[in-house]
Amino acid sequence: MRDKDALHLLNTRDYEMIRLTFDKHTTKIDMKLFYNTPFSIKAGTYRKYNQAYYEEVVITSGTVEQRVAQNYRERFLITADDIYIVFEMYCKEDYDNEFMATRKDEITHQ
Repeated sequence: MRDKDALHLLNTRDYEMIRLTFDKHTTKIDMKLFYNTPFSIKAGTYRKYNQAYYEEVVITSGTVEQRVAQNYRERFLITADDIYIVFEMYCKEDYDNEFMATRKDEITHQ
């Protein structure tokens, strides 16, 4: 899935499809079955589609309406584990400006 696909799901509020992408897994293929000489393949674009992925799309796209982002957060950032996944993404990607600009009542689930 591309970022613009995720953005489309957010903007159309297709929450059931977003929830389904959380369960999407990649399949590892044994390359020895296809090639005689062993070599390694490392996918640089591998992503796990979770709450942090969509939160990053909200941050980086700049085109998601505030109420759409709020609706997404209210639906998918409910448990402490969900919020922790997003906090890890904030720490790894240095989105501290966006995090610091967010009011506390916007990131807690009511």
